[in-house]
Amino acid sequence: MKKISLFDGTTITLEDILNARSARAERQKVLLAEGGAALVSFALNMPGPVKQSVTAKRVFEEGLREIRKAIESLSGTVPGAEKAAAETSGKMATEKGRVILREETSHETTGSQAFFLMDLPADRIKKKMTEIEEYHALGRLFDIDVIGPDGIPLSRTQFGLPARTCMICGENAKICARSGAHSAEIIAYTLDDLVHSYFRDKEADRVAICATRALLYEVSTTPKPGLVDRANQGSHSDMDYFTFVDSSATLCHWFRDMFCVGWDHADDSPEELFRRLQFIGKMADRAMFRATGGVNTHQGLIYAVTIIAAAIGKMMRTGSAEEIPEKELIEECRRIGRCSLQEKFGSSGKLTKTAFGARGEAAEGFPHALNIGLPAIRRWLAEGCSLNDASCAALLAIIAETEDTNMIRRGGSGEAERRREEAREIMRSMTAETIVADISKLDSDYIRHHLSPGGSADILAISLLFCFCEEEGILTGDPA
Repeated sequence: MKKISLFDGTTITLEDILNARSARAERQKVLLAEGGAALVSFALNMPGPVKQSVTAKRVFEEGLREIRKAIESLSGTVPGAEKAAAETSGKMATEKGRVILREETSHETTGSQAFFLMDLPADRIKKKMTEIEEYHALGRLFDIDVIGPDGIPLSRTQFGLPARTCMICGENAKICARSGAHSAEIIAYTLDDLVHSYFRDKEADRVAICATRALLYEVSTTPKPGLVDRANQGSHSDMDYFTFVDSSATLCHWFRDMFCVGWDHADDSPEELFRRLQFIGKMADRAMFRATGGVNTHQGLIYAVTIIAAAIGKMMRTGSAEEIPEKELIEECRRIGRCSLQEKFGSSGKLTKTAFGARGEAAEGFPHALNIGLPAIRRWLAEGCSLNDASCAALLAIIAETEDTNMIRRGGSGEAERRREEAREIMRSMTAETIVADISKLDSDYIRHHLSPGGSADILAISLLFCFCEEEGILTGDPA
């Protein structure tokens, strides 16, 4: 596995580095001459002749976000207020006066850098910046200087704070740097490992949270015809709302691991990756059954999320963009999902000619979620519905257009087709105001006939997963 690297960039000369340092010092003097209580100067600690890369810029942006958050906490501003002011005036203003007098950011081959001219006491700022350097997971890479109005940088020791320690041996970092105690290869490896692990874990958490939310929002959507929700057990006597909550909570860390498998094995062929995912899928299945006392709440969704999370992990590791185009993700899901048509994945059902099922849905790139469920959620949200009501309406749209294997199993093909037409008829006259009432009537009828559109519920959860991933900036899709 090749790790993402800070040092996949252009090599520069020692003269370039020295000239950049001189230019930074001159710029600091010019900014301090404008007047202010302190100047924050931010760059990265990048040893060696490469000072800029895609990954380095990403690390820099992480540090920049933390610095802005720290400034917000010092000034008592509302997050985002400074950014909005900066876009309109070129300077930053806050509710409590002009705290950031000027902000400058640049990205050169000699490295990224940022300056904040502040109207805040330098000692207060220094303490906050030191906390970022000391406690942030990437803090070892952040070089945040705080310079007083007299042009003298504030030192950690002035505030009783320890000197920065070496990331290799834990001794004084300046002493190690001056003596050349550690080879460039060891330092580069350590930094790359730090950065690789940070971004993998951060993105894995984001995707796992979106997936867990999708499961919880699906079961919480009320009313749902024949399905477990907050109001009743639907057509199920062996499970209730809390059975689904227990299962969802148990699966959260498995979703994280699914992402990591995709990330860590991004260079594998789809077949090799799928075999790895088979193993983790089986373990997630077992965890679900332990949590539910043997009840199958999420087996189809475990399969779907395994494919989606791993595909996102693979694309995040190998791509340069932070947001993944939905169309590209779907192609990756197809490549992985089609491997299942020849192999058994856990104990999921087989693809049939009459209905997709979990395996076929993945193999085709989740068409019902992307073409029916997600657009319906967007449509009803745009009409002013709550997410609950939009999800109810989206479920009805999915029922209307999906050959649900659960409905066929419980009522037969003829009954399943009749219910699809019934859903279409309701949708023709349904409005935002009638969603809950219309589906509540349908719920009673489904329960009376022991019908349960479980496959459609899974597609709703997948639709919500894509929706949440868009909200989080993980995916970008066509809103039309």
